[in-house]
Amino acid sequence: MSWFAEPLVEEFERMQREFDKAFGRPALPSPRGHMVARTPVCDMCETEDKVITQIELPGVDKKDIQLNVADGYLEVKVEKSAEKEDKKKDSYSYRSWARSFYRAIPLPTNVDGAKANAKYENGVLTIELPKAKRPLKQIEVK
Repeated sequence: MSWFAEPLVEEFERMQREFDKAFGRPALPSPRGHMVARTPVCDMCETEDKVITQIELPGVDKKDIQLNVADGYLEVKVEKSAEKEDKKKDSYSYRSWARSFYRAIPLPTNVDGAKANAKYENGVLTIELPKAKRPLKQIEVK
């Protein structure tokens, strides 16, 4: 990288860290040693009769996943925390960590959340949302 681009890249990375901190996004170390945001991969497709969403959530237990459909959005929330205590003869260590994720995904059409189907296999959450049936109402012109 050239001498004049380095400060600019560092400034963008600093701004990204501040943005992530402000919005509570989880972060991981980057190759440059800074923290960068990590957001799970999400794919959505629409068929004739349903909307299918897949989200990669490796290392998450399905009991830690909460799903809601409200106001035209699919809300996905994951909260996971763990504590580990290690007692050895001459030392003691304690580790606590938390990982959380929240995303409100706009839905392309109205869906019937009551008939939704979700499964979690091999670190991938698949959500099938049937489209809401809207009866066609004919309006009489007077």
